[in-house]
Amino acid sequence: MNRRGFLALLLAGGAAACQGGPPASRLPRLTFNHLTPLRLGVGTLAVEAGDAGAPDMPEKARNVGFLAPVAPADAAARWARARLNAAGGDAEATFTVTTAGVFVRRLTPKEGVEGFFTDEPGERYTAVLAGRLHITGPRARGTVTARAEHSKEVAESATLNERERAQFDLVEDLLADFDAEMVQQIKKHLDRWLAV
Repeated sequence: MNRRGFLALLLAGGAAACQGGPPASRLPRLTFNHLTPLRLGVGTLAVEAGDAGAPDMPEKARNVGFLAPVAPADAAARWARARLNAAGGDAEATFTVTTAGVFVRRLTPKEGVEGFFTDEPGERYTAVLAGRLHITGPRARGTVTARAEHSKEVAESATLNERERAQFDLVEDLLADFDAEMVQQIKKHLDRWLAV
């Protein structure tokens, strides 16, 4: 076992003995109740996961969204139910999560003494989310899309709780950007269905 492997083993043992930061179960619930709902002149609003396909990511990146404290697809569906409001009308709206995932990629450590004594970033998490809002009415139809992507690096020495907190913060930032983009697109292209 090389020195880096031995150090990783020691760190893993220390992390297991003492997990720093708040336990994952104590992470706040990601909600959108503080945002004013967008009232849409539609009679129904369906929220669908679609295929929630994963985008093309760099080689050796793997999707760990299902392990994240908050999966982007679940957060997006929750966002749609809180943020979009069917205010009544003869049109139908469908929000679909088209792409969602949290990807992790190991980072190459520095060589030599500097790398051994430096707490370097060990992994890079990248969260991606894309969604589509489609409205169909008897006289018109419209569609808007939004996409957001965020990355965050985590130190080699990070505990499990610190990694989970980093993933939570990453998805929270991701949804904030997604919200801003989707609202902008709705106001620009679907304004005819915005109820006062």
